[in-house]
Amino acid sequence: FQGVSGAGGVALGRAIILYPPADLGSVPDREAEDISDELRILDQAISSVRSEIRSLDEKMHDSLMAEERALFSVFLRMLDENALPAEIKELIRDGHWAQGAVRRVIEKHTALFAQMEDDYLRERVSDLKDLGRRILACLQEEDSSHRELSPDSILIGEEISTAALVELPVDNIAAIVTSEGA
Repeated sequence: FQGVSGAGGVALGRAIILYPPADLGSVPDREAEDISDELRILDQAISSVRSEIRSLDEKMHDSLMAEERALFSVFLRMLDENALPAEIKELIRDGHWAQGAVRRVIEKHTALFAQMEDDYLRERVSDLKDLGRRILACLQEEDSSHRELSPDSILIGEEISTAALVELPVDNIAAIVTSEGA
């Protein structure tokens, strides 16, 4: 295994393993029992995620530069009715349950992003997965917020998205270790 350093130096602290709030990969394909009910719970989940992202944007208004906060605008545009929700709803109308439809749409888009030549866009795969996990967590009625961190915490995770990072107390983070993402 060969790592890439994002910043020089050595950090000592308490290792905190961050698990995603919901695991898209573990969602099975299943037929919807009630299509109208699946559409309703999807709408509720999308609405909750939109509110969560707006709240994060407001919370980080003074802490992040406009370019860094642009991710929140991108997320909100992806949650526009004619974007990801339209694709998810199409699968639900075809008989899939909401959770499986979210997984399929996010997997499709992450595969497309991963093939892009632009490094920056390829690195946004982790942000797209984070958005999918947030939707899935709402569908599963799980709390997608993270725990409080002790001072000098070293975050460890497979992927830690920008949106997930801004939910955490930055002053308590000594280092970040990921196996994927940027």
